[in-house]
Amino acid sequence: MYIYYMTVNTEEVKFQMFMAHIPCSDISYVEQQLKQQCNGKYIIAPEQDPYDHLHFLAEMTDTSYHTFAKRVFKDKYKLRGQARNGKARQYGKTKKLRDIEKALIYTLKCYNTSKDMIKTNMDKSSLEAYAQQSFKKKEELKAHDVYIEKLKSLPPPDGKDVRHLVYLWMELCPKTRPPVIKSLIWYAYQAKYITQDQFINNYYPQIHNFPPPLFSFPTPYSDHDDEPFNTIENYLECE
Repeated sequence: MYIYYMTVNTEEVKFQMFMAHIPCSDISYVEQQLKQQCNGKYIIAPEQDPYDHLHFLAEMTDTSYHTFAKRVFKDKYKLRGQARNGKARQYGKTKKLRDIEKALIYTLKCYNTSKDMIKTNMDKSSLEAYAQQSFKKKEELKAHDVYIEKLKSLPPPDGKDVRHLVYLWMELCPKTRPPVIKSLIWYAYQAKYITQDQFINNYYPQIHNFPPPLFSFPTPYSDHDDEPFNTIENYLECE
């Protein structure tokens, strides 16, 4: 009886993370519509770069989300939920959230420039810590650009192992933690610091029995998780 009730007669209320290309000036209207379907806490965060859109993190059932999406995204704003005819989708939702705190950090990535416009039923003071973590993530992304630009002016690293890239990061970007080693290899290739063969042979080391001298030793950085929600592809896994 308990299993029947949980799986058929009720729906799970869970955090849903989604976004939509809606003018930031309409955020108050959108909040009123969301309140009608939300079953708990919610945050709506505006972002204006490179275009107006809203980020959502809200406790809802799947049915509540789809009702809200139809009423607001489809009927009101006529948004596309899938890419068609060369045009990108205009709204989307993650299929599954693996880490609510990381989702919150991502949602608040524009907190410093839009905190007065954010709509939420949570205590805003409690969001400050998450917003600061999001700010640090932006600083890391800037560091990536610095790293790539400086690598372009350096001679090839022939004969040096993978730790060389970590040491270089610590020297060139001392205020930020080195990213995962695969990211460092990718940045090195983008900067043409390493050749295409070196990139292939070391980015996919599990398929090579004898990797070349460059990047031949494992490092503790290879165990780090990739940055959360650092690409729009991870975020827009539409159902």
